[in-house]
Amino acid sequence: VVNAGTANKLLRNTGVGGFVDATPPLLADASGLGLAAAWGDYDGDGDLDLYLCNGSTGNKLFRNDGAGAFADATSGPLSDGGVTYGADWGDFDNDGDLDLAIANEGSPSKLFRNDGGGVFALAGVGTIGTAVSAYGIAWADTDNDGDLDLFVAQSSANRLFKNEGGSFVEDADAALRDAPSGAGAAFADYDADGDLDLYLVNLGGANSLWRNDSGAGNRWLHVALVGGASNRSAIGARVHVFAAGTHRIREISGGSGFASQHSLAAEFGLGGAALVDSVRVDWPSGATTDTAAIAADQVLVLVEPGGPTGTSGPPLPASHALHGNFPNPFNPVTTVRFALPEKSEVRLAVYDVSGRFVRLLQEGVSPAGVFEATWDGRDFAGRDAGSGAYFVRLEAGRFQATRKMLLVR
Repeated sequence: VVNAGTANKLLRNTGVGGFVDATPPLLADASGLGLAAAWGDYDGDGDLDLYLCNGSTGNKLFRNDGAGAFADATSGPLSDGGVTYGADWGDFDNDGDLDLAIANEGSPSKLFRNDGGGVFALAGVGTIGTAVSAYGIAWADTDNDGDLDLFVAQSSANRLFKNEGGSFVEDADAALRDAPSGAGAAFADYDADGDLDLYLVNLGGANSLWRNDSGAGNRWLHVALVGGASNRSAIGARVHVFAAGTHRIREISGGSGFASQHSLAAEFGLGGAALVDSVRVDWPSGATTDTAAIAADQVLVLVEPGGPTGTSGPPLPASHALHGNFPNPFNPVTTVRFALPEKSEVRLAVYDVSGRFVRLLQEGVSPAGVFEATWDGRDFAGRDAGSGAYFVRLEAGRFQATRKMLLVR
């Protein structure tokens, strides 16, 4: 808990519905006007470190050394000295470690590149420094091209900076820029179409939800984690995706930016890659999960091995299954869940009542597990399908099943 003018607090969850004060003296430091904090495993040692944003004295980076012990690891440009309202960790250069972006009010916002070994450098990457009245800041691959873009919510004009291979160029979306003064910002795929939408908390105006209709046509993979021995939301887990020669990472966080929290799924843009070579999850408990040959454009659900009951691994389905879509009836988005007891060649498609092909939802090799796919009520050409009955058909090896869906516009 970051406090303004009083001691900060670290509250440990007892796991039985309560919290206890576990604040070490270093984190209780109240010399600054605390405004925000961001957790991230910047050194890759398996535990979450803490970046503290102050409004009157320098910001601080505290390295988590385990067992409740923290050390001041602030070095180089990390102290900043500006009035920092928000921070967010993200690997913008896809080199396997977390970089840090901060939003400053009254001075330029900044991006710090993680060069490893506890060394951070101020990254000279385009026009991010022109955001000078900022509060919220958030990483998201808004165009699914495979690298993280940066959104800055500020009082003068909101800014979206597109990542073009490590250099940032401001997006020219006038509507988003001219929205009411922004404060908090969070990304999630609210309409389940594979790209990330934005919820913006505004100063002096109504909050707003921005649907992403960029239509970039790039592929994607969302990884939804179910924690067991660690925590149900899998906060602190790191997800690695290897596809087309690129290693991308995401961490599951309980909060970021300025008083904001993104979706708890790990959301990856894949560019043109139709197949992910492998996915690895490093769970906070120390367990790992490895999955290979995953088709793009799906939500992959992974369960932590060795949950509280002492099970030896994630439960796998005993048989193939195609479950009813939800919601049903729907308008315009619905989700289809299916189960595979073994690695299978999968085709999931939508047909109308005459048996005519409408839309391919998933095709390719999938590992054993439970999966979700979404249909946005459009056909293969992107046209809105009319109201009425449709059928979703799953083919997985020798298994075939069909379910009826009702689209009501």
